[in-house]
Amino acid sequence: MALSKSMHARNRYKDKPPDFAYLATKYPDFKQHVQINLNGRVR
Repeated sequence: MALSKSMHARNRYKDKPPDFAYLATKYPDFKQHVQINLNGRVR
């Protein structure tokens, strides 16, 4: 994650960002808001 150095030390996503691809497969409602770009990265 690009901002990990400026995140609070206790931020749960500082060292391990959420896996949006996994969350999109698990939650169909969330999948509507997820896109895969040409590089294969989820946004």
